Amino acid sequence: MAMQGKLSKEKNEYRYEFKEVYYKIDELTLDLDTHREEIGIGVRGYPDKASRESEGMGIYKKVFIVPFDEFECTSLSKEDLLTAAYKYIKTLDDFKNIKDV
Repeated sequence: MAMQGKLSKEKNEYRYEFKEVYYKIDELTLDLDTHREEIGIGVRGYPDKASRESEGMGIYKKVFIVPFDEFECTSLSKEDLLTAAYKYIKTLDDFKNIKDV
């Protein structure tokens, strides 16, 4: 799974607007502690498809911490968690106009 879309100059350290960034979720962390119950979703952006496939450093990295009760997932399988994470990420303002690739 991956997504493609713009990256504004305000959202990256290079201060350059990238028109075709390839994004992927490269980290999922579960904290099911009795007090916190949340999931961390790490998203990394790459300037092109080749960079994404080689899994270099990328041009964007952000981890979103989501309370588990706001995260729609049917099971704790890796596939279901990843699918739910992509679905959730696309609801955020930074990724509203993103497409699946």
